[in-house]
Amino acid sequence: MIGSAWATGTLAYLTDAATIADTGGWAPAGAMDGAASAWEPRPGRWLCTRHLTRSYRQLQPLWQALCAVIPEIALPPEPGTNLDRIGFKLYRRVIEIRDGQLMLRAYANASVTRSAEFQARLSGLREEERAVTVEAALLATAINAKTAGATPGDDETGGLPVVEPGYDLAHEVDWLVQVSRAFARSPIVRQLRRG
Repeated sequence: MIGSAWATGTLAYLTDAATIADTGGWAPAGAMDGAASAWEPRPGRWLCTRHLTRSYRQLQPLWQALCAVIPEIALPPEPGTNLDRIGFKLYRRVIEIRDGQLMLRAYANASVTRSAEFQARLSGLREEERAVTVEAALLATAINAKTAGATPGDDETGGLPVVEPGYDLAHEVDWLVQVSRAFARSPIVRQLRRG
């Protein structure tokens, strides 16, 4: 599982935002810059909570589709874990999505990469939008293949990206929100999903 890739030191953004959200808007002075000394009010508490909650909800379409074909990616709650903390819930959702992606790699088809890339270029999408669309199309078609009972391919990666340790979690959340949006709304993904 890839959860360990984020376990050491890369949760700064969500940890700080979750601290502010979970302490009623109070956080250690300097919590956002690393120098904690006294507690002080943080007026942006609702903004942090709102942003994290929005990201969590925006990941829902992709997460639900993955859980439907690979239910074991939904991590059971650990005893004593406060699942009301939105930062923790968002962190878990990212791990579950990436775990699902790893389990679907053998169902991904490299020809989908070429088709999605070609169609995205024709549509005039910028480079990052193309990459998002390609990842969403690969996931959608891999989900369809697994659902249809296809035999996993020999290619271990199938074109699905492998997340390297050291990725910043905030960046990963933003990326997966874009992928989830393309997964749910992109006409290119919709067309490739239908075959």
